[in-house]
Amino acid sequence: MPYPPPIIRDEYKVLEVIDRGHPDRMKTVTRGGVSAQIATISTDEIQVAVNMPFDDVMNCIAHLVAHQYITSGEERPGFFASMRGAEPTYYYWATLNGSQFLRDHKEQEIPEVILPPEGEEMAAGDIDDAVRVYENSFSASPYVEPGKIEWAARNLDADVKEEIEAAALQLEDMWAEYEERFGHRSAASSDEEMALRDPAVTLSVVRVYRAKDEQLRRRGFPPSEKPGAWHDRYQGGDVDLPTAPWE
Repeated sequence: MPYPPPIIRDEYKVLEVIDRGHPDRMKTVTRGGVSAQIATISTDEIQVAVNMPFDDVMNCIAHLVAHQYITSGEERPGFFASMRGAEPTYYYWATLNGSQFLRDHKEQEIPEVILPPEGEEMAAGDIDDAVRVYENSFSASPYVEPGKIEWAARNLDADVKEEIEAAALQLEDMWAEYEERFGHRSAASSDEEMALRDPAVTLSVVRVYRAKDEQLRRRGFPPSEKPGAWHDRYQGGDVDLPTAPWE
């Protein structure tokens, strides 16, 4: 998919907020080659206005900057504020192109998510994404959108999905037991925690890679690139796995 990707609904909402600006943050900025007083808005103010997680707001901002729909400035704290540890404030305003985009498009015209290629149009990287999305859909706290999950499910073979689901649920079972015994799902800090966590993680990771490589093979692609720890922590994939659904 080319970069920047087409604008999606969340980015449109962020652009609307930036275009309105904050009435208490008037700045003299250059817009379309002309200096003008513009109502700008800070990162924190954008996040409050759109009620989105900070990382999602920053992703939207990055795409809007790449489209040249917004630009930004920096307001540095005074000397004494800096001595107290105050950080610079970054503020944003819409470019002429960004304001024009809002005038030319209504929110309901903008898709909620841009789906990657389908079927035979998929590259190896798209298959990798589909496996990652489908695996994450079984997490206790998935971060992928429903539309992406549906796309992944459409473009992975049934037996490959069966293997990914089994690996993901096996890992979730381990994390549920881990949380019950140790009271958290954070990094292991004792031999007992590692003894429960590491074997399950190894088996799950290897099963997912086995499923991914099978899907890649069927589409005529070489095996996936493995993580740096593949030959030690994951034993080069040579672990005692159940028979794959396609075998």
